[in-house]
Amino acid sequence: MDLQVVVYNYWPRAIADVSVNGQYAGGSYGSYGIDGTGGKITCCVKVKTGSMTVDWTLDGPENSPRLGERIHAQASLASVPSDAEFLAVHIYPDQTVVLEATRQLADSRPSKGTAQ
Repeated sequence: MDLQVVVYNYWPRAIADVSVNGQYAGGSYGSYGIDGTGGKITCCVKVKTGSMTVDWTLDGPENSPRLGERIHAQASLASVPSDAEFLAVHIYPDQTVVLEATRQLADSRPSKGTAQ
């Protein structure tokens, strides 16, 4: 199933070049805040249940620690409802990722280990 991707960046800095299973999922994302997702919606990636790899690059001002470092994380997508339109990719500063296939954009941060 192809879904639009929205990245929620919970790092206190920008990230860039996000990919899901090697598929482009967006360019640059500021940190998530009250005004939005820290990014934009990108169309589209193929998804299926099970383990997925999410990669991103640490971005930010010149001389930021770890600037340009590529991070790789594994996450699991438990289910993909037949009416799903979005793949929400929640990226946390401890380098973990939570994936959710949803009909609507998420309006709250999922607890780690509870998203589907």
